[in-house]
Amino acid sequence: MAKPFVPHWLYFIFGQFGWRIQAKKYGVQKNLNDRPYEVN
Repeated sequence: MAKPFVPHWLYFIFGQFGWRIQAKKYGVQKNLNDRPYEVN
């Protein structure tokens, strides 16, 4: 098995950054933590 090019923690950070950039672009930043199927 080859060693990954990017460490998993760095991949996670950039993934979260990407989600936040897209949410800002579409004006839904406040909705990122919503849980539409959460049972109360």
